[in-house]
Amino acid sequence: MTRTRHILAALAVAAAATAARADGPVTFARSGKPARVEIAAGVAGDVVLTALGRQWTDPAPAEQGVARISVPKVRAVTVFDVVAAVGQKKVGELVAWPDRDVAWGGRAAIIAAGEPKWFRQWADAVGLPVQWLEGDDAQKWHSTRPGGRSPALVVLGHGAAGHTPAPLLRPDGDAPPNVLVLNAWWFGALEPRGAIPFVWVTPASLTGPLSDMRGENWPKPLVFGLLGTPWPAVCNRRAWIEGNKGPLVEEVWAGASPRRVVLSYLRWEQRLGRDESADRLLLAVLSAAAVPPSDAPDARVVLPTGQKLDAEARPVLAAATAVGGKIPRRRSAPVLVVDLRGHAPPPPGAAGRLESLQRIVHAGSPLLILGDDPLLDGCQWLQIDRRGQRLAAAHVTWLADDDLPPAAPDRITLMQTLTAMNVSLGTDTRENTDEDQTDD
Repeated sequence: MTRTRHILAALAVAAAATAARADGPVTFARSGKPARVEIAAGVAGDVVLTALGRQWTDPAPAEQGVARISVPKVRAVTVFDVVAAVGQKKVGELVAWPDRDVAWGGRAAIIAAGEPKWFRQWADAVGLPVQWLEGDDAQKWHSTRPGGRSPALVVLGHGAAGHTPAPLLRPDGDAPPNVLVLNAWWFGALEPRGAIPFVWVTPASLTGPLSDMRGENWPKPLVFGLLGTPWPAVCNRRAWIEGNKGPLVEEVWAGASPRRVVLSYLRWEQRLGRDESADRLLLAVLSAAAVPPSDAPDARVVLPTGQKLDAEARPVLAAATAVGGKIPRRRSAPVLVVDLRGHAPPPPGAAGRLESLQRIVHAGSPLLILGDDPLLDGCQWLQIDRRGQRLAAAHVTWLADDDLPPAAPDRITLMQTLTAMNVSLGTDTRENTDEDQTDD
């Protein structure tokens, strides 16, 4: 399928998702089980479930936006319309999964706190073994031991994720559980405000621990709405699902924390049950998030041009150089960084120093060049290709974006690049209490 056809398919699914939301809320449930089905506000009277051109249930009374209905038995995931018994107006949807448990087994103990309601419904519908923490217990997730053992994964919604990620990034206890955050107030804000942008995901979008799924052939892209944008702080980050403007699911960390923290900005509830690939992808994210993280980055950054850093203009690079000097044990070769961004001319002698780096780089020290300047054309060993926006020299990475301070997507790209180069960035745990973020 060509890129154009992917885009057309994405637009079609996005339009369908928008239309579905306009018809009322969506409930996830399990075949043959009683369900608390949500319906559009203000609807009174009886409702029924319809699908495939026929009615599947007897009328059930709707009271205060809820109808209690026994879900019909199905052999495959089925989307039912919830319609008013009189007038046949659609007032909601119910997605029913067959009465069999998803393949999970005892690979990981999972607990959930402050989770969005769709996750609870979906986990119950597919038989995912989750222990749910309620009330005050939701704030004690870091010390909960399901079945007497430490959980491998904690799934958090904004009710438990707090107004800052600092507690998540700080190690607690001897064996802190890994964390998957499905919703948090401190996620980045959507732009423009009030919009609900859609993004599309294909196997080519999957990276990191999800790379094994890149060879799959999906019938169409998965189209999601965005709940938020990447957390804006400076930290180490690695994309698991990459979008055209930054990560859609990413792992973040600070220093040598033994806890894996994964952040998802996608509205999973829009595609679960409607696309088999969406269910398998979420299960893959949960499974990968439960695996302990690898060793912390241990490379340090060296600025061979002798320039001084302004933390406001170069926040990511300033964090990289500040943390690098505090690492007690280094096994990786130092990362050389030449920063040419901004309108100011390069510092005196920068061209000569860049030329002198050839021997060090050829010996294996990675070089990262930021920004663009004509002096790059004078360094023949870099083998600059301006049309392709790349440098052909081995061990050299070039990010040509030239603005200072860098735009948010450029900052994210730089953090990801330095993380891939094994550089520790520490973290800035600034609070983001943006009340415009969406609830469950």
